[in-house]
Amino acid sequence: MNKNISNIIIENGFFRDLPSEFTSKVLASVMDSIDVSASKLSKKGVNRWSKLVQYSIPKTNEFRRTLGIPHPLHYLILSKILDDNWDELERHYNKSKVALSRLEYSGDKITQKYSMNTKQKIRIENLAYNKYVLSLDINRYYPSIYTHTIPWALHTKLVAKERSKDNDLLGNKIDTLIRNMQDGQTMGIPIGPITSVIIQELIGSSIDEEFQIQMGKDVPGFRYTDDMEYYFNDIDEANMALSIFIKILKNYNLDVNVEKTKIRKIPMEIEPSWIYYFKTFKFRNSKNKEQQEALEKVDLIEYFNQIYKYQLETSDKGIGKYALKVLRNRIFSKNNWLLVQSLLLQTALVDSSTIPIVLEIIESYKYKGYEINLDRLSVFIHSIIREHINLNNDYEIMWVLSFSNKLEMCLDQEVTTMLTNYENALVNILVMILNDKNLLHESVDFSYYKNFIANNDLYDENWIFLYECCRNNWLEKEPSILNNDKFFDQLIKNDLSFIIPDYSSVKEEVKDVLCSLCNKKYKEQPERDLEKILDDVIDEYQFSLDDDYKESIFKNVQQAIGQAETEEDYEEVEEEDYEEEEDYEEEEDYEEEEDYEEEEDYEEEEDYEEEDYEEEETNDNLNSWSKLFLSSRLENKHINFSFDDEY
Repeated sequence: MNKNISNIIIENGFFRDLPSEFTSKVLASVMDSIDVSASKLSKKGVNRWSKLVQYSIPKTNEFRRTLGIPHPLHYLILSKILDDNWDELERHYNKSKVALSRLEYSGDKITQKYSMNTKQKIRIENLAYNKYVLSLDINRYYPSIYTHTIPWALHTKLVAKERSKDNDLLGNKIDTLIRNMQDGQTMGIPIGPITSVIIQELIGSSIDEEFQIQMGKDVPGFRYTDDMEYYFNDIDEANMALSIFIKILKNYNLDVNVEKTKIRKIPMEIEPSWIYYFKTFKFRNSKNKEQQEALEKVDLIEYFNQIYKYQLETSDKGIGKYALKVLRNRIFSKNNWLLVQSLLLQTALVDSSTIPIVLEIIESYKYKGYEINLDRLSVFIHSIIREHINLNNDYEIMWVLSFSNKLEMCLDQEVTTMLTNYENALVNILVMILNDKNLLHESVDFSYYKNFIANNDLYDENWIFLYECCRNNWLEKEPSILNNDKFFDQLIKNDLSFIIPDYSSVKEEVKDVLCSLCNKKYKEQPERDLEKILDDVIDEYQFSLDDDYKESIFKNVQQAIGQAETEEDYEEVEEEDYEEEEDYEEEEDYEEEEDYEEEEDYEEEEDYEEEDYEEEETNDNLNSWSKLFLSSRLENKHINFSFDDEY
C-alpha cells in the first residue's frame, strides 16, 4: 500500500544529516492515532509556541549552517495540511517553467523531479546560442524568508493582505504553523525538514513566474532552490534582467548574494575539473598479487593527494565527499587497508563533512573481515570531540559518538567531562546511550544535564532530550511528566521513541544482504540445512560476524524464508483456483486451437515481463553503496554504484 504524503513527510523528512540512532519511523507509523485537534488539545494547546532543536553542520571550511528539528506537534499538523492541499501546491509549482528543485509525489516517496545533473545539460544547450550568463543567488535564503510572504506567494500579496485574518486561507495556515514552531518568529523558516523545502519552492515558483512576466518572454535558464542561471545574447538585456530580478526579490523582502551574483561572458567552465578527474580515475591492476598491491598503494596516495590539492586550489565545496563516493567503488586489498584507514581519517580531519562517509566505509569493511585499527580510531574520535566541542560543532561530535556506540569504544575522563558539560539535546541523547552501555568514564557526573532540563519544559529547545529522559528513566525523570501534557501523553502511550540505540544502517544492510543471498540458495536447494546455507554464504562472500550477531541473522533468515514460502503457497492456491476456473470455462465454451495458441503466447509474454520485473526488483534492493559492497566478493576489485546522482 502506498504511503500518503503526510506519512512520508514525517518518516523521511523530520530528521536530516543525523546518525542512524535517530528515527521518526515510529512517529510516522502511529501518527493517525495521535489527535492534534483543538478539541483534544484546546485551541491554546494547538497554537502554543515551541522552539527548534538546533544543531550546526559544516557548510564550507569557514562557514556553518544551523539546522532545526521542529516540535512534533506542529510538524504533525503541518504535514497533514500539506497532504490535504497537495494538489493546490502542485498547481502553484506548475507556474514555474525553470524550477529544477520542485518536488513530486510518486506513490511512496517525495523526491526532487530533476537531478543536479540537469543543470549542466541546460547550460550546455543554451550556451550554444547565448553569449552571456546571468548567475543569481539569494542571500541567506531560508533564514531570510519572511513567513508572511508564504500567503503572498500562494495567493498574491493583494489577496493575502485583504484576508490576513482568514484562518482558512492555506497560506495563512502554513505561515502560522511555521511561526509556532520557531517561538513566534516571522523571520526565516527552519533549515532541515522537508516541509521547508516544500514551502521555499512555493516562494521560488512565484518569483520565477513574476520574472518571466516582467521580462515579457520566456527567458531560458533554471532555478535550483536559490541558485539561478539565465542566458542572454545581449549584455544590456542581461543587465536589465538583473535589475528586474532584484526588484522582484525586494517585494518578497529578499536580497541577492552580491558575491555570487554576476554576469559572465562565455567561454566559461562547464564543470569543475576535479569532478572529471575523480570520475574518470582508474586504479591500475595486475594479475600478480604483490605487484597489484604495490600499484594500488601508489594510486591510493596519488588519489588522496589530488583531493587535498584541489581543496587547496579552489573554494568549491563538496570535493572530499564527491571523491570518497567515487572511491567507494574500489574494493581494496587487505594488505593496503591500514593505509586506506589512515587516509580516510586524515580526510575526515581536513573536511569534517566527510565523517559519515568515512565511518560508513570503515564499518562496512569491518563486516567483510577487514581489521579495524581501534586504537587509531579511538585517538581520532577523542581528537574530533576535543577540537569541536569548544566550537559548538554539533555535527562532528554526534557522528563520532555514534561510531563509538556502534563499535562500543570507551571515552576517557577528559572527553567524558567535556561531553557532560555540553548542552545540545541530540549530543546529550547520544551521551546517555553511551552511558547505558558503560562506555563513558566511571567519573561521569550529569549534574549539568539535570540543571538545564529541571524546568520540565516539553516545548523548549531540549524537548526531545527531556522526552527521552522520561521514557528511558534517565536522570531521574519519570513518564508522569509526559502524562501531564495532552500531546506527549499520546506519544508515550503509543510507546513512541525518537531513538533506536542499537540501530546501525550498515548492520541492517548486512542482515538484508545475507537474508537475500540465503533465500536465493535455499530456492535452488530447498533440501539443504538452512544453517549450513548461511555458513556457506558467509564463507563465500567473506563476511566476519560475531556469534551473537550471526545467531540473530539466522533467525532473520528463517523468518524471511518462512514468509517467502507462505507467500508462494498462497500464490499456488490462487493459481490452482485460476486454472480450475479456466478449465471450467473451456468446457462451457470450446475455444478454437488458434485462439488457445494466442492465449499461450500472451501468457509466455506475461511471464517474461514478470521475470524482468523480478530482476529489476532485485536490483532496486541494492539501492545503497554498502549493500552493493557487502553483496560483492572480495576478489572483485570494483563495484558499480552510481555516484553522479548523489553529488
